[in-house]
Amino acid sequence: MTDEAGIAVEDRPSSTNLCGSAIEVRVPASAGNLGAGFDCFGLALQLYLTVRVTVEPQSLQPCRMRSRGEGYGTTLSPTADNLIFRAMSFAAEKQGLTVPPISIDAENEIPLGSGLGSSAAAIIAGITLCAALCDRELSNDLVLRYATELEGHSDNVSASLLGGLVVTCAGEDGSVIAVRKYWPSDIKVIVVSPHTTLETARARAVLSPLVSHADAVHNVQRAALFTAALEEHRYDLCGKRHEIACTRSDESH
Repeated sequence: MTDEAGIAVEDRPSSTNLCGSAIEVRVPASAGNLGAGFDCFGLALQLYLTVRVTVEPQSLQPCRMRSRGEGYGTTLSPTADNLIFRAMSFAAEKQGLTVPPISIDAENEIPLGSGLGSSAAAIIAGITLCAALCDRELSNDLVLRYATELEGHSDNVSASLLGGLVVTCAGEDGSVIAVRKYWPSDIKVIVVSPHTTLETARARAVLSPLVSHADAVHNVQRAALFTAALEEHRYDLCGKRHEIACTRSDESH
């Protein structure tokens, strides 16, 4: 898939309140693990999850879900076990709030289980919708903390929330530092999405729990080089195999 418009560097969830009973958000897809930036570099892409939530006070069900586009399963389940509603409920519990009975209408362009941040987009959508629906203002820092706790890593959720290229760092207390960085407008992205899915637990099971000192230094050097190469327009460095190469992002559902 080629998108001639390039990367949506300005995109982030935007909400519109309609008569106090309906909220709509649009969240971009993302690529994580750019180059050597495992679990710390995320990039927003021009594929979107659009979610509209309507309050249904007379409904006997906590959540009814309708979806169109990519994917149908746990993430976009028609019942309350879908990831969007679970993220809403998670944020509500953290804030001491109650989500009223709702219907969710989702239009999804992001393939599931293909390394494009579908679960991160669903989580960011859910937390953002909870805050808007319950009229509770949440800082980006708090949204990222909740989202990272649900997702397990901060790179994709940070890119979905802030847009563009984001560098993240997770604190031992669960906090997340996210810094939005420059992304050259003349670098476009081509996404090749396989017709197979891979869950985070299976993908990470192949990783060694330990790395050597030489490997750790190798990665730190190339992670620093990645951002320096972008800022200095040294794209020749980005083409060096084993130094900077975009890798598949893993995601959880």
